[in-house]
Amino acid sequence: MKKEHDILLNGDYDLAISGGDFAVGENLNQQLACLLIATPGDYRQSPIIGIGIQSYLLDEDKDELNRSIRLNCKRDGLQVKKLEIKNGQITIDATRAN
Repeated sequence: MKKEHDILLNGDYDLAISGGDFAVGENLNQQLACLLIATPGDYRQSPIIGIGIQSYLLDEDKDELNRSIRLNCKRDGLQVKKLEIKNGQITIDATRAN
C-alpha cells in the first residue's frame, strides 16, 4: 500500500503546527474524514467532491450514503475495500488506488 504524506490538520480541522512549521504525515484517515464532512461545492478546485454526512443523519435508508461514500472515494483516488454502516457507526477500509 502506497503511503502518501501531506500537511496534517489538528482536531479542529485547522493546520497542525509542529516545531514552528506545518506538520506533515500519512493522511489517509484525514482524507476520509474530510470527504465525509465536506459537502459538494466546499472545494473550489473540485466542486463535485464531498459526501455531506450531516445530511444523512436522520435518513433510514443507508443505500444512498453507501453509494455516495464509494463514489466520492473513487473520485478522490481511493479504493474502498470494505464499507460498513451499522448502528450509527461507519467503518471504511480504503487504500489509495494506483
